Order: sequence, then C-alpha cells, then structure tokens
Amino acid sequence: MIQLTQFPRPVLATSLMVIAIVGWLATGSQPGQQNKSSEKSHIANYFVRDMDTVSMGFDGKPERQVETVRMTEFYDDETTEMETPFFTFYRSDTPPWKLHSEQGWLSADGELALLSGRVTMTRAATADSPAIKMVTSDVRIQPGNNYMETDNHVTITSANDSVNADGMQAWLDDPGRIKFLSNVRANYEPR
Repeated sequence: MIQLTQFPRPVLATSLMVIAIVGWLATGSQPGQQNKSSEKSHIANYFVRDMDTVSMGFDGKPERQVETVRMTEFYDDETTEMETPFFTFYRSDTPPWKLHSEQGWLSADGELALLSGRVTMTRAATADSPAIKMVTSDVRIQPGNNYMETDNHVTITSANDSVNADGMQAWLDDPGRIKFLSNVRANYEPR
C-alpha cells in the first residue's frame, strides 16, 4: 500500500491540485455559477449533408421523397431542421407534386413539417390539364396525410389561368383538392 508520506510535499500538493482542477472541469462548474449539467441545450445531435430519402408504400412504389442540402437533428427535442428542403409527393396516376422552400423544420414524430420563407409548389402537365405552379410562404405540412396549409398570400398559375388568395388548404391525395380561405381573385380562360 502506498502512503502519502512517501511523496515529497511539493509533488503531493501539485498532484492534489491537479486532481481538484480536473474534477472541477469535469463537472463543468465555474465559480459563482450553478451546475447546469442536468439542463439540455438545443445542440445538434447529428447532421447529414446532401440527403435524399424516399418513403415507399406497401406496393413498393414511392410515396414521398425529401432532399435537403443539410439536415440537423437536435438532441433536446429531437426536432429536425433542413436547409433548402425539396419534397416530392407521389400520386397514383398523375405527375407528383413538388415543393421547395428556403428552410424546413420537422417535428420529432414526423407528423408536422414547417416550410419557411418562399415556398414553391409545382405539378407537371397531364394529358387533361396543364402544369400548375403555386408560390406562397410559411407552409405547414402533415406528411402522413399529404395535407398542407398556409395563412399567407398564394398565387397559382396554370397555362393562362391564375388564382390569388390569402390562405389555402390543400389535400394532395387522390382526388386532390384545394380550398382558398379569403380574398380570392381568379382569372379563368376557357379552352
């Protein structure tokens, strides 16, 4: 057994001081502050660059796709933030709906996505209808329900037709439909 009296006093004092400093640093305490190690910060748990993921249906066909320049998941609440996200919602017999925004946020359970900044939504033309383009901002999406809404101004163009409105709800499943909430102005050109 080692006895403390075997070490010279300066070595013993220095060793004890180093142990005390290391212990103090390990607890994260600073003089005059409380130890906040039990509090969780909003810090990144992990991040992924250039992500592209596709969710498949039971039939093996794609249901939706998410692409983003950078995705960051946070440790404290498990929410996810995305830079310039691009969503694709596939439909059975028509071209997919594609959404692009400046920023995105996804809840921990994946049931709510928020697209912030300018949001553009497009659908390619079909044999029966021309292409559609929608521009708005700050959109809320329920990915599992293929539902989206916004309270902000919406502009939709399709060939020579256009709709301007404040607020919108959209159901992207078959049959897709859109409901405009207020101040609706439309220009329709018969074919």
